[in-house]
Amino acid sequence: MRRVTSIGAVAVLTAAGVAMVPTGATAASTSGEPGTSPSVRARTAALADARTRTAAVGRALGLGSGEALQVRDVVSDRDGTTHVRYTRTFDGLRVIGGDLVVHEAKSGAVRGVDRAGSGRVAVTSTTPGVSRSSALAAGREKARYTPTDGAAELVVYAAGAKPVLAYDVVTEGVRADQTPSRLHTVVDATSGRTLAAWDEIETGSGRSIYSGTVTIGTTKGATRTR
Repeated sequence: MRRVTSIGAVAVLTAAGVAMVPTGATAASTSGEPGTSPSVRARTAALADARTRTAAVGRALGLGSGEALQVRDVVSDRDGTTHVRYTRTFDGLRVIGGDLVVHEAKSGAVRGVDRAGSGRVAVTSTTPGVSRSSALAAGREKARYTPTDGAAELVVYAAGAKPVLAYDVVTEGVRADQTPSRLHTVVDATSGRTLAAWDEIETGSGRSIYSGTVTIGTTKGATRTR
């Protein structure tokens, strides 16, 4: 991954933990909902602060016109180092393969930037030449099962040799072996060619010490948070 070294920010140690603060600014308030822990309040403050600096970070990274950053997560180390994960959009379209992580020391010095791809995400046009229905048909053909649901989102696919306008087609259903599937098929929005495919749901087995290969059982459930 390519590394870049420029962005001005400092990490400030507060009573609630470590929060990222832009140079010349004051620490964000770490007060939160009653009953939340100091670590949760600190992370909430760090996320909020990072979101206020996305434009400045974009300029420091030299992002092109039409590109924008969206904060996905902030992780703070005990030594004050912070790691901010961003996704990108181009002209409002989600970019697949445009993720990056900015690593900053406690002093504010940027230790580096890890990119999922080459860093280029611009496309010449955001007007598709392939219809959404044709993209959905390509997803169904790739799935090789009768889908129960499907959707096609226009995106920029930047995980290949060059960024292209594409559809992220999500096809849901059950395979012939009765395993569930949520298949992503990336279809070129200009040529209709399939560029990539992956399933969110994977099958696997475990290997025990005494019983050899064993199946991994799962149980559907729900988690309720307050």
